[in-house]
Amino acid sequence: MRKRKSIAVLAVTVAVLAACQTAANTQAVRFRPVAPGVAYPDQPINAGGEDMLRFTAEADGVHTIALTGLNADLSWELYDHSIFAWDLADRWRIAVSDSSGTADEVGQTPPLTAGQEYYLVIFEWDENTAARYSLIIRAP
Repeated sequence: MRKRKSIAVLAVTVAVLAACQTAANTQAVRFRPVAPGVAYPDQPINAGGEDMLRFTAEADGVHTIALTGLNADLSWELYDHSIFAWDLADRWRIAVSDSSGTADEVGQTPPLTAGQEYYLVIFEWDENTAARYSLIIRAP
């Protein structure tokens, strides 16, 4: 009898872990991959929208995130690499840039860990205007 319970518990555990892995894969797909050191010019973003990006830090240390060429009010937030938090609400926001108007949004991150994935969300604050921006993430 005890052996059957152990097998049943194992089967349920495997099913839960498989569901969690599917949730993690679904979350990763929502975020478009970008790479540090690569320029992404003239990126579109919908009025009042968000652009959800992910990147893997290539080096340990402070990175610079630069949004330039703005034609609307944009800001960005950077979230950690927590592998067990598939929803941004459960992640830690580790950096933010938020000036008003169309000024470039350039800021530094806290020290990032090489090989870890991070999530960058760009927000467009004008509900009536689609925007464009250029992005580069500079590694140390």
